[in-house]
Amino acid sequence: MDSLRLLDIECRSRIGVTREERSQPQSIRVDLELSLDLEAAGNSDAIDLTVDYVKVVDRVQAIAAGREYRLVEALARTLCRRLLEENPIDRVQVTVRKRPEELREKLSEVAVTMTRPA
Repeated sequence: MDSLRLLDIECRSRIGVTREERSQPQSIRVDLELSLDLEAAGNSDAIDLTVDYVKVVDRVQAIAAGREYRLVEALARTLCRRLLEENPIDRVQVTVRKRPEELREKLSEVAVTMTRPA
């Protein structure tokens, strides 16, 4: 199986357990690995035989900004579900990374990775 990887997508999201943390959008990063057969796209050089990653990035940013999330797990699951519903892919792996304010002195970031089949 082939894959298309989109790394370090910058998003803004109201995400956090506390109301205070969700009061302002914060920067998060998303990495994607989309599994699909890329043979036809590689042979033909045709965008309609692959995933338009410009549209995927725009969609990821819109989903992240579209509502509040308490947990990065909830955002990762939502992204998995939507990407599978909206794209001709066989599997998706989503990693959501954030730097919690209360842990800035203790770690660089928190990351959740979810992998889901179509």
